This record gives sequence, structure tokens and C-alpha cells, in this order.
Amino acid sequence: MLIRIVSILFPLFAITALGYFVGRRMKPDLSHANKLNMDVFVPALVFGALVGKDFRLGEWLVQPTLGRISREGTSVRLRPQLIDVLVCLASRPGQTFSKDELLAAVWPGQFVVDSAISRSIAELREALGDDAYQGRYIETIPKRGYIGAKRYIRW
Repeated sequence: MLIRIVSILFPLFAITALGYFVGRRMKPDLSHANKLNMDVFVPALVFGALVGKDFRLGEWLVQPTLGRISREGTSVRLRPQLIDVLVCLASRPGQTFSKDELLAAVWPGQFVVDSAISRSIAELREALGDDAYQGRYIETIPKRGYIGAKRYIRW
């Protein structure tokens, strides 16, 4: 029994110790890993935490868990991707989301063309009664991405 435990644990400790000593000696540059962590994983964690929370977007009540938006007795069901795009934009109100960030958050690990984002934004605007030129709820920043209007989002 003791031999079995050692045979399992020894390789783990050996690999950990080897990694520690190599890291101390070589001083690897981890700036790329840190940038990836801050740009992709942290927003994904925030997005994941907010998916289950209801919030207000102007006069609309957005209910992500139910997949709908409603106001004044009117309820509109949205595709899950549309809700995810809306939650994603609302998670950082007033800040630009690039198309790559939206792709990573809403369609992780899937091959999706950029037009899917444009189409999703257009469908959201239609459902919200928003306008691409006025951008009351969703503002387009040409060649950069999209912004969820800060003054209308309340968690």
C-alpha cells in the first residue's frame, strides 16, 4: 500500500520540484500568459457570474436565465446567444468590447464568422427598439467593437 502511494505521489512532487528549479534558474517571461489571463479568462469569469443575474437596460428587464426581455407587460424571447451578447456588453458598461472578445465570451472554442456578431447586434437592436445610428443601448465603435450604454444599465 505504501509503495502504491509513493508511486503515485513521487512523480507529482518530482515534476513540481523540477518546474520550480527550472523556473528559478531560467526566469521565464510570463507577460503573455498574464495578458491572456487578464484579457480572456477574467472577463469570462465575470461574464459567467453575471449570466444568472437579472438587470435593467433602460425600461427593459433582462432575465438571462429565462432568455427574455420584458417591459410594460410585453415580453420578448431571445436566442441564448443574443442574451449572452447582451450580458457580455452589460458586464462592462461604457467599455468597448472588440469582436474577438465577444467571440471568445459568447462562442468559446467555436468557429464563428464576424457577421454572426453583426447579425446578433442587429437582432438585439431590433428587439430593444434601438437604432444603429442613435445607439441608445448598444453603441457601435467603427473598426473597434461595441459598447453597452453605461447610463441605461442597472444591476
